[in-house]
Amino acid sequence: MNFNSIKYKVMFRFMLVLAVIFILIWLLQVLSYDKLYQMIKTNEVESVNNEISQYYDENNLEGILELSNSTGCTCIIFTVEESESGQYASITFSTARTTDLQRLGSALSEMLTKLGTDSIVEYTSESGGYTTLTYGQVKVINEENVYIYSNAIVSPTDSTVEVLSFTLVIITTVGLLVTLLLSIFLSKNISKPIMEISEQAKKLSNGNLDITFHASGFSEVQQLSDTLNYSIGEIKKGQDIQKEVIQNVSHELRTPLTVIKSYTELLQDYSGEDIQKRQEHLKIISEETKRLETLVNDMLDLSKMQMATMTYSDENYNLSESLAKFAKHYEREFTSKGYAFKFSYPKKVMINADKVRIEQVLTNLINNAINYSKEDKNITVRLFKIPNSKTYELDVIDKGMGISKQDQEKIFDRHFRSASSKRAVAGSGMGLAIVKQILEHYNFEYGVESELGKGSKFYIKFSA
Repeated sequence: MNFNSIKYKVMFRFMLVLAVIFILIWLLQVLSYDKLYQMIKTNEVESVNNEISQYYDENNLEGILELSNSTGCTCIIFTVEESESGQYASITFSTARTTDLQRLGSALSEMLTKLGTDSIVEYTSESGGYTTLTYGQVKVINEENVYIYSNAIVSPTDSTVEVLSFTLVIITTVGLLVTLLLSIFLSKNISKPIMEISEQAKKLSNGNLDITFHASGFSEVQQLSDTLNYSIGEIKKGQDIQKEVIQNVSHELRTPLTVIKSYTELLQDYSGEDIQKRQEHLKIISEETKRLETLVNDMLDLSKMQMATMTYSDENYNLSESLAKFAKHYEREFTSKGYAFKFSYPKKVMINADKVRIEQVLTNLINNAINYSKEDKNITVRLFKIPNSKTYELDVIDKGMGISKQDQEKIFDRHFRSASSKRAVAGSGMGLAIVKQILEHYNFEYGVESELGKGSKFYIKFSA
């Protein structure tokens, strides 16, 4: 048995709470019963004495008699007379029998002695197993000292305590049994869904992802179940991405490596002294090497961005200057291949960001437009201010094959490629994922608008 399990800990805590409750009951009801009873009875006698004093002052002897009968307190009112033999008590009103007066003589004597100096006294005596509580006070009525005496016999509490103890033993025994059964039921009810999740989690730790967590009864357990199911989905998605990455990267690496190998062999075996062929072969090797370099750099950059280890060197610079530089570069490099570029931008648009990373975004978006263009190779890059706002929008527009609605939501994911894409120019498959990471770092709004067969528009919105 695992006593550290939720089941046993819940059960033990239930029993502990009940034990504390019963201990408090025993302490208050049994051990403190006699003291509490004495205190209550003393307060009662004091209160009766005060009421008797008030009734006597009002000459309401019937009220005194009714009060004495209803409370069971003996009442004696007397004055002190002088005689040749000394002082003696002259009783003016009494509800006590003669035998009571004889039995209470010592109490009266003690009270008279104390009332000589104090206006109020309390006296307790024990006789025959009974405790007598006496409360007395002296009042001046009609210029005469009147002594008011109240007395009550406190019943012995031993039998009451025994009955109470026996009753509490029964209550405690039944309470413990009921609590034990209830705690077992609740502990099983609480621990069962957690134990089921734990068993499923063991399968998950062994690499089994074909499981589903089910939970009911408690919202916290349900949240845990939902979280674990979501984690399984993310793990599966990560495995799919990993497989896709391996396939894509292996394909992307294999192609340039094959070309480099082939042209290296051609250079060794067939170029010979033909300088023109050798230069062509070396140019192809150089281009494919650059492709490999770009692929590796993209993989490293994206990994750094996703692990938040990429450093950004922010500065306030003119974005229009970068666009002017790009316009010259792409027109020089791609005009001969049939591409037509149209760049439009204001003379000066200042932006606070890492210039290298923003230019990396522009490069990836424009290269993406080039790679996905078809017969119509017109590409537009425009930067403009949105009317009645402080926001600028940067668009990269192509007339290429376009992107389907369902693919537009995933186009910025790492290594995602549209099912309809058949690009003539290979890439790393990470360009748009890098764009996403950089733009989200700066909280820039971005997105794509596209229609199959009619081209795409990638846009960025930012405040300058």
